[in-house]
Amino acid sequence: MSGFLATTYLNTFFNKIFFMNNLIVAIWFICFTAIIIHMVIFSIKYLKDFSIENVFPSWTVLYIGIAIAGLTVKTSGQYWIGQTTVIYGFLATCLVLPVVFKRVRIHPLQSLVKPNTATICAPFSLVSAAYIVAFPKTNLLVLIILLILSQFFYFYIIIQLPKLINRPFSPAFSGFYISIGYFSYCFKK
Repeated sequence: MSGFLATTYLNTFFNKIFFMNNLIVAIWFICFTAIIIHMVIFSIKYLKDFSIENVFPSWTVLYIGIAIAGLTVKTSGQYWIGQTTVIYGFLATCLVLPVVFKRVRIHPLQSLVKPNTATICAPFSLVSAAYIVAFPKTNLLVLIILLILSQFFYFYIIIQLPKLINRPFSPAFSGFYISIGYFSYCFKK
């Protein structure tokens, strides 16, 4: 996902240079291909012998993260790919989130990884922001639905925040950044 974002920065500074523009678009396609390969490898490893105990809230980032192609689509100009990833991201969110909630309800997360729960509010925020960028003519009803969903999950995490941060620091705290970052970016757009 960071590779996609890097292409937008490179595009900002070097888009007037023909060679660099072609290189940036190539990097964008490499990132797109790499994220698909990563999803396939992960799916083969964890879905082949599926166990609900292996599901973590960060699965939302893995399966919905490809929607970042929609958010960075101006770099490549491949709007049909961006639009497809936004639609996929929405559908994947609708499929993955219930599984994540079922896992958290049946097998609560260990204390050290509990802050990872914050990633739950990232998917709809990412899809909302990507929708605005990838679809030149946005449908107001679709946008309102996406924003309501992103706010619902954002406030769900905000309500949980005292329980999530009341523990020793762990790398799982990074879940706060990605979730709040996408939410903020969504409303900036």
